[in-house]
Amino acid sequence: MTSDNNVPSFDCKLQVKDLSPATQLLSGNIYAVAEEDNRLSAALIWGTIAEHCGNGNAACVVSVSAPEKTLAGSALEDLILPFFENRKLAVLETGDGLEKLSGKARLRRFVDDLRHWKRSKRQLIIVDGADVVFADLDISLLRELRDWAEEQNNILVLVFRQSGHNAGESLDAIVRLSQAFAGMARLKSRYGVASWEIFHWFNPGGLVSNKTFPLRCGADGLLEVYEEVESDQQAADPAVDETQIIAVKTVFLPKETVPADWRIVEDDLEAMPALASGAVAATVVLSFTPSTNFNLIARCVFDLRKQCGARLKIVIREVNSRLRYSQETLAVRLGANLIVPAEISYVRFLSLTSMVQGQVFPHNLPASYDKALADAMPEQEQGYLAPQDFTRSVQTILERSRVLNVQNAMVRLPLAYGLQPFDALRYCTIKRDGDLCTSDEANVYVFLYACRESDIDKTLDRLFGLPVSELFSTEERYLTARGIEEGIQEFEDRRRTGNFPDLTAELAGVAESTVRPERTEAPVAAVEQKGPATVRYSAPPPAVRRPLPLRGTPTLTDVSVSSS
Repeated sequence: MTSDNNVPSFDCKLQVKDLSPATQLLSGNIYAVAEEDNRLSAALIWGTIAEHCGNGNAACVVSVSAPEKTLAGSALEDLILPFFENRKLAVLETGDGLEKLSGKARLRRFVDDLRHWKRSKRQLIIVDGADVVFADLDISLLRELRDWAEEQNNILVLVFRQSGHNAGESLDAIVRLSQAFAGMARLKSRYGVASWEIFHWFNPGGLVSNKTFPLRCGADGLLEVYEEVESDQQAADPAVDETQIIAVKTVFLPKETVPADWRIVEDDLEAMPALASGAVAATVVLSFTPSTNFNLIARCVFDLRKQCGARLKIVIREVNSRLRYSQETLAVRLGANLIVPAEISYVRFLSLTSMVQGQVFPHNLPASYDKALADAMPEQEQGYLAPQDFTRSVQTILERSRVLNVQNAMVRLPLAYGLQPFDALRYCTIKRDGDLCTSDEANVYVFLYACRESDIDKTLDRLFGLPVSELFSTEERYLTARGIEEGIQEFEDRRRTGNFPDLTAELAGVAESTVRPERTEAPVAAVEQKGPATVRYSAPPPAVRRPLPLRGTPTLTDVSVSSS
């Protein structure tokens, strides 16, 4: 079969073992894949390229950032490298010029660049980061892109990154365009459990829709479907202890009435698994008080879930104390069904406890408590890091955060006029693992592990010994995993070509010789420092001229990938 322009058509498939034809790709069509895990998407993209080019076909990968890094981390590098040598594969990275365009101008530049690199006909083209390459994609532009793919007999796979707490909103935007896609699916990742969710997928055998398949990365680095074995507990008949509730004494405040049908036990977390021995579908209610050791309650939750299975309900009530966001997510990872906030009234607490009846814990439990901690907790690093170490640590923490779907934040703080990075960082004290800071020539960067947007202001106020408004002129916040990744990549690109200061030795000297000043209601010392600041501190370095890109220069840059 050939088209009018005598470009022969072809077909291939996404590389997910044992899933064809639900991953079949037909020439002249556009497919959308939403991803929630970089590791899974790398396995999908490069596994597909390995099979497609291995059959003698040509392919092109367009990436918004560092495609060589995703290849190196996919465990498929040895399979892919030969295709660069025989010119079966081209990898192109987007530049600033493409992102500055909008609408049809961006689409035209994308097509022109592919033509420039001789990748515009009969190609498998995978766009990794399509939400950036086609940031303002609408139905009319998508139809125009589809017409181009059909005319040139290309297969276009658009990979949309759905990382971070706004993943649902981003997915909704793609769903509104679903009629223009020949196939639409999602690489879903929740608490370390992966799946391939098909919204719709046309193939030579018909239509596959509303199907979900459990996934995992095989020993060869490729994605594969595996059979989920339904546990006996999930398939069992209703248990006789379904309505039984076991609670520790400290769950209740002094004036609260204990329900008559609840079984009340001593507040001994280490003894709780023995007290719940034999329970199948009962509800266990634990308390988190100011005197509660989180490690003990976390291990208790894990032991209860491991011992009693998925039908047991575990509720934690905050009593005059609050779990940190990172602790909440870890407790759920270890087996808790519900965390009741301290602000919830007693009556509402009883109502929420009754609502968990009949629930089944939906996540796969880690192999051991120590393994869960190792996977979920951030790197044991905190405070100031040299710029290159800051980049590495933040990227590592972001990857680990995906296991728990934890929301992080990063803040760029431009220094007040006349101040240098050391002048601000000497007043920064960080005591929590995963919270990091560094600087370039004119900005301080603060990464906050497991921090919601609503907590950023009070966290920054706690970290700095002087008011933030005295040290910095403004701020820029990165609130999604994707946003942080882009901010870190931009920081790293400038670091490689600039001369960012390493203040490790200077700040270590300050920590040894000074005591952090006490904060008062009226920061008199800060006010007194305003006047002579421009005298005490040297001016920032002058601006450096940067050449403008020449008009017509391709915005898709060929990436040289070689064996390390």
